[in-house]
Amino acid sequence: MPDSAQSNNQTTLHSHNMYPDQNKTQSDPKIVYPYAERNKDPILNTISPYLQQAKRVLELASGSGQHVSHWARSFPSIHFQPSEIDNPPLHASIKAYTTELSNVAPPMVLNSTEPAHWDRVVDMVNKDGPFDVVYIGNVFHITPWEVTQAVAKNVPKVLPGNSGTFIVYGPFKKDGKFTTPSNEEFDQNLRARNNQWGVRDIADVAAEFKQYGLALKDVKDMPANNFILVFQREGGSS
Repeated sequence: MPDSAQSNNQTTLHSHNMYPDQNKTQSDPKIVYPYAERNKDPILNTISPYLQQAKRVLELASGSGQHVSHWARSFPSIHFQPSEIDNPPLHASIKAYTTELSNVAPPMVLNSTEPAHWDRVVDMVNKDGPFDVVYIGNVFHITPWEVTQAVAKNVPKVLPGNSGTFIVYGPFKKDGKFTTPSNEEFDQNLRARNNQWGVRDIADVAAEFKQYGLALKDVKDMPANNFILVFQREGGSS
């Protein structure tokens, strides 16, 4: 079962997450999502070969900040830029996790469906240089398809002109089929919450990104029936 499939709480959840906050200390702004603790090392181990070649990394939908802070400690020479929608508790959590990390910038407000937000990212790229890696995790299945389309359209604008890597983590169907019965049940639960949500098919996601010059180079199996999809500019090295 995907690592975001176990909570039935429908009132306190941000759509980026499917877990309530496990931090019971009200004075501590850090949000604690158990799934993020469980998967941060498997994800880091899988994406490390791409991070080793990077100088600048943009994380879309950084959530609590648990991932970006963990990765920044492992790669102190990389500049990390977290981002999240305009959600003050999430931004406060990201700042709390990363405040002592000199290689992590303050989180920026980025809603993938807002062109003006991407314009700010492009302005940043024009000033400081492109992002070698862009990462997004556990988003496409709990957002409308328009979010996937907006990400596909805009991510290439912030990658280097002839290279760059885009990495996606989450549950997916393969060849139109669910990989496990639990994933199919998860999909049904998602669609019951919001009929615009659902587990996407890898081929559909790849076709969307291919329109904008990003080719699916690798699909990596991950724990809890998740996958990592690795996209690179067509013609770029694997």
